[in-house]
Amino acid sequence: MFVVVRECREACKIKDLDVPKKTMVAVKLYAIMRDEKIWDYPNDFRPERFLVSSKGKDGMEHTPFGAGRRGCPGEKLAFSMIQIVVAAIIQCFDWKVGREGDNVKVNMQVGPGITKPMAQPLICLPIVHFNPFTSSI
Repeated sequence: MFVVVRECREACKIKDLDVPKKTMVAVKLYAIMRDEKIWDYPNDFRPERFLVSSKGKDGMEHTPFGAGRRGCPGEKLAFSMIQIVVAAIIQCFDWKVGREGDNVKVNMQVGPGITKPMAQPLICLPIVHFNPFTSSI
């Protein structure tokens, strides 16, 4: 979800804007995740930006799990499991972009819509090269 809608419980001020009580506020997460003040080249696919923090960021600037009392209750589980899942995917599969016989490259263009879908769907073919359930280690 790229837009989070909330109702203000009390009147508040956001920068120079007065927000009355009971106002519906929409937060566009797409814009937060691409803030040029936080990220170098925010629209480029650069996963290495999450390996080392050179600007003293805590890694939560893009709010992937929401925030506050409505934040995702599975956030801690996700962080504890992600290394195991990624390691298993890397260990067990080779990945080919496209379907069998296709010779395509990943198209990172954004398509039309509120949620900014990819212009072309990403299709990857996993090729098993290690099955931990049949191995005798």
